[in-house]
Amino acid sequence: MSKKLVDLEYEELKAKLDEANKNNNYQKILDYSVALSSKFCYHMDLDKKWMLNQKLKEIDEIIASIDEKRKDRDMLIAKLNEVKSLTLEQLEAVKKQLKNYK
Repeated sequence: MSKKLVDLEYEELKAKLDEANKNNNYQKILDYSVALSSKFCYHMDLDKKWMLNQKLKEIDEIIASIDEKRKDRDMLIAKLNEVKSLTLEQLEAVKKQLKNYK
């Protein structure tokens, strides 16, 4: 059941309870009070589920961000390992290329 539908039902029950209060119909007051209490608990449960879903979405976004950073880190480590394996002569050649690039 959607939150909007529960809100509508809650408002309808409140209106019926108010009407029962005006007419001093104690049985209906009791019935509508119990129904309102039940709807309120269900409404609270829906709110909790919605909040939990929002938090799960946030956590998923954080995990995706961490995974992306981890991939970037792994790529940088691989590049660093490539540079570490270069000989001194190769490093001098890269240094000259960088000077020419400027």
